[in-house]
Amino acid sequence: MVVNALMASRTREENFTTDDLLAKSSLKQEWKSDITEPCLGVSFDNLEKYLKDLFKQLNLDVSVEAVRMTKNAETDLEKFHNHLKRMNNEKDYYVVANYVQTDFFKWEPDEYGHFSSLGAFDEANQKVLILDVYRYTSEPHWVNTLELVKSMSTPDNSIKGKGPFPPRGYLVIKKRQC
Repeated sequence: MVVNALMASRTREENFTTDDLLAKSSLKQEWKSDITEPCLGVSFDNLEKYLKDLFKQLNLDVSVEAVRMTKNAETDLEKFHNHLKRMNNEKDYYVVANYVQTDFFKWEPDEYGHFSSLGAFDEANQKVLILDVYRYTSEPHWVNTLELVKSMSTPDNSIKGKGPFPPRGYLVIKKRQC
């Protein structure tokens, strides 16, 4: 979603990033080797690295900043709110959360992380709109920002190896201004 949003100014033919395009990129083999079992995903750190590489390949002048939670809920919430406000007010400023999806749905408990773009911040009600990429079972939905911060503060167990694992977090993706 974010890659396509950042490419919106390009021509229609080169505008959309698809799974096929990503599969042909030089990242394909490295991505495959970094997928963790049983969740079949990549870690927070690896996604940051892949996005930086992808933006470089696509000749997009974009920065990617990984923000890990610190387990200090007050500080984490304040910092997160500041990013959400900027997302609401600035063009080409995106936030992608790494959280435990089942914290917000009544599915079987699942300890694995999930990445989704955030679409809007309702500051008055302290809610954020998650544009869930897992469209087979999830629609865009509003969640309490403190609850999302708590979910992003859980251990990032998608990292290969043994714990203790660092907390999850979110990615801030923005086009650099000339």
